[in-house]
Amino acid sequence: MIAFDAYLSQAIAYTIPHNSFMDMFFSFFALRGALAYLWALPVFLIFTYEEIHHHIFIWRMSVTVLLNYVLFTVLKLIFARPRPFLQFGTSIINAPLSNACPTDFSFPSGHATIAVGVAVVLAQTDKKRRVFYYVLAFLICLSRIYLQCHYLSDVVFGALLGYGIALGVIKSINLKK
Repeated sequence: MIAFDAYLSQAIAYTIPHNSFMDMFFSFFALRGALAYLWALPVFLIFTYEEIHHHIFIWRMSVTVLLNYVLFTVLKLIFARPRPFLQFGTSIINAPLSNACPTDFSFPSGHATIAVGVAVVLAQTDKKRRVFYYVLAFLICLSRIYLQCHYLSDVVFGALLGYGIALGVIKSINLKK
């Protein structure tokens, strides 16, 4: 099963052309600082608008991010799966972009968990731009495979974890408002 996961991950990574433009494109979505900046403007705008009216958005976002962070951190320590670029000792990206991948454990993808969780909360709050939020989360998830920071299963499980937690938080906070 692990070999099949590695095969699928490499097939995805190698299917997308690797050139300097694509490397920079996906590294933008993968870098930790960029991840925060990508979500900063939508979160700020929705926070400003929603907090005046409902006072619920900040609770949803905060609880979702906090629960996702705690759970993916604990799961990384439990599974202790090495990252693809460390396990195989090869990388198809150039050296300066290798900083996009941390050296801690791989499973599940924290980027995918947070990105999908944040996208779900934003999409629930701002339905007009929900496609934008999900596309952004998808690009963040795909960047983790493209840069060989994660296996496909790391990203899929992380995305499912983020989605489930966000939905649970939204439902639970809706019941208590």
